[in-house]
Amino acid sequence: MATAGYSAILYRSGTSTSMTAEATTLVTGKTYRITNAAKRMLDPTVAVVVNDSGTPVDEADILSIDYLHGIVVFVPGYPIGGAITIDANYLPLSQIADVYTTSISTAVTMLENTVYEDTSVSRLAGLKDISGSFSVYDEGATALSSLAANGTVLYLTLLHTGSASTEHLRARVLLESEDVSVAVDGLIESTYNFTGASIKSVEGRDVSWSFDY
Repeated sequence: MATAGYSAILYRSGTSTSMTAEATTLVTGKTYRITNAAKRMLDPTVAVVVNDSGTPVDEADILSIDYLHGIVVFVPGYPIGGAITIDANYLPLSQIADVYTTSISTAVTMLENTVYEDTSVSRLAGLKDISGSFSVYDEGATALSSLAANGTVLYLTLLHTGSASTEHLRARVLLESEDVSVAVDGLIESTYNFTGASIKSVEGRDVSWSFDY
């Protein structure tokens, strides 16, 4: 069955802002997401403290933190005691461009960890990467060119338009190049090529691209 396409929006982040005891909502199982959508982009340069009934949760009991969507996942055996809240800094987002066509390629480097006596090749997931291109009409293109020249990290978000689900992809990206096309009977169009801008959080977690639930 055919599936409707995605809509893409480009954001830039504002000033890192602290939040304390920020409420979360249960997504499923051991997965919780920050309730306030405006505060879900976590600043990876500031430590994130996850609290259970006001008490900090041990790092060993946290399976993962999605800094791009404000999601925390506990290890399967962790017994959740009460309200899950988060102390952290969030990055407010402001939309800077509407995108009308997008091409994206995601990848995960597979690291071989085969040892002697293994009967088959063994691999471990390593670094995540993303690359691609998007096109915009002339509005805002000058500002995007300036951000590209300054090496400003932007946030590309793809929203699934064919489903009521909130699932979408968000990625930290850097603009690499720009191609401009002009037709006598059309609009000025700018196409930007981008690459991933992966970063490690202060806790050592990868922040590159991820899907929301």
